[in-house]
Amino acid sequence: MYLRDPEELRRRIDERQLTIREFAVLAAVSPGFVSHLMPARATPGERPRKRTCSPDVARRIAKAARCHVDDLFDARYDQEDDVDDTSTFALPSVAIGGSNFDQRRSA
Repeated sequence: MYLRDPEELRRRIDERQLTIREFAVLAAVSPGFVSHLMPARATPGERPRKRTCSPDVARRIAKAARCHVDDLFDARYDQEDDVDDTSTFALPSVAIGGSNFDQRRSA
C-alpha cells in the first residue's frame, strides 16, 4: 500500500493530539516506522523516505488514525520503495487514556 499524502497522516495524528510513540502503539508498529512515513524536510542528495507498507499495516495505521484505509493509502506498490514490515513489534502493556497518561499530558 502506498501512503498518498504524508502530511495528511501528520494532520490526523496531530488532530488526535498523540505523539508518534502513542500513535505507533495504537497502530502496533514501531515509532521509527511511523516517523519514516511522516513528511521530512528534503536534504539535497538524500533518498526520499519510504511511503509503502503491507495492507495489514496500512489497515492498522488507518484504524489508529480513525479513518478508512482509502483515506490515506492507495493499493499500488512500487518495487523501488520496498516494504520493510520488520518494524512491527510486540507491544508492551500501555494504557492510553488512563489516569497516569492523563496526568502526564496535563502536567
